[in-house]
Amino acid sequence: MVTGLSARGDEQKKATETKSVSTVPPYLIAISQAQSLSMTIGYSNALNELGKSYALAESKGSLISPELHYVYNHATPAGKYLAADLIRQFDKTKGTSLLKALTEDHTTVEFNEGCIVNRTTIGERASRALLGK
Repeated sequence: MVTGLSARGDEQKKATETKSVSTVPPYLIAISQAQSLSMTIGYSNALNELGKSYALAESKGSLISPELHYVYNHATPAGKYLAADLIRQFDKTKGTSLLKALTEDHTTVEFNEGCIVNRTTIGERASRALLGK
C-alpha cells in the first residue's frame, strides 16, 4: 500500500535525522571527515585509511543507507561527495540527486590518478561523475 511506503519513508527519514555520531561506525566517520578524495598511497597503489573505509562502506551497500545519509548531511565537502557516490551505487536516483547538489561546490580537493596527485573542485568531480567519467 502507498500509505505503508509513505510511513516507512517517513520513519527512515526521521531515523536518519536523529542518528548521532556515536551510532556511526568508525569507517563512515573517516569518510565524513575526508579532506581529499585520494584513496591510495603513491606508487604502491595500496589503499590508505580513506580507501579502506570507502571499500568497507561499499561492501555494505544499502545496509548502511541511513548512516550514509547522515554522513552526507554532516560531512566535509569531500565526505559529501564520497557519501553521494556510495549512495548512488544502490540508489541511483537519490545518489544522482545528491551529486547534482554538489556541482556548485567550489571546494578544492586532491585526488589520485595512479601515482599522480591532482586537484579539482568537488563540483567538477561531481559533474564528471554524473557524466560517467
